[in-house]
Amino acid sequence: MQHAPAGDRAAARYAAGHRAGAYQGADQRIADAEERRQVERMYDELIATGTVEKTLPEDDRTVQDLHAAEVLIKKAAQTRAFQGASPSFRAIVS
Repeated sequence: MQHAPAGDRAAARYAAGHRAGAYQGADQRIADAEERRQVERMYDELIATGTVEKTLPEDDRTVQDLHAAEVLIKKAAQTRAFQGASPSFRAIVS
């Protein structure tokens, strides 16, 4: 679940007004019509909600989930290491 920062949302709303021009170059690069429609649905959801969840393709969702799991594992290891550190070290870092 990716959210656009507040400043980016304003820029995205501005860009939405110029959508036809934004898709002009993308249309030329995305030859497959179904893929183009998928990208347009994702863009519309991003503009409407600030996130792309419902229209995210399954392969992208899998990559996102694997990345999140990897990040959570690293954060958990860092937390365990921090909790096992001496009180004086925790006082310095905190």
